[in-house]
Amino acid sequence: MQNAISNIEKSKETSKEYFDNRKRIRKEKLTLGDKVLLQNTSRFKGVQEKLNNRWRGPYVIFKVNDNGSFRLRELNGVELANPAPENRLKKFGRGKMWKSMRIATMFEVSETNIIVKRY
Repeated sequence: MQNAISNIEKSKETSKEYFDNRKRIRKEKLTLGDKVLLQNTSRFKGVQEKLNNRWRGPYVIFKVNDNGSFRLRELNGVELANPAPENRLKKFGRGKMWKSMRIATMFEVSETNIIVKRY
């Protein structure tokens, strides 16, 4: 009986070590004011999944709940109805491309040049 118990404990430790070494854990914590993308988990009948956007946003974190979920707000200030869990969020604009890229919301094209308007 003691042999079985020690084997179970050893198996638990091995499984935990395996999980800890291979599990992707967020290196940086999300904080208030961070811009994030929310994973799109909605499914529609008759629509191919590979053609859908996988992420929605960007949103801004404005509140951290006690259970670890986040309250999100759109960039124009409209709050989302439901809180989002941390595993469905990723930081927006964390790559080198985003640092050098300017995001514009509207373009006006004339014959001589392109005018960018930011809102």
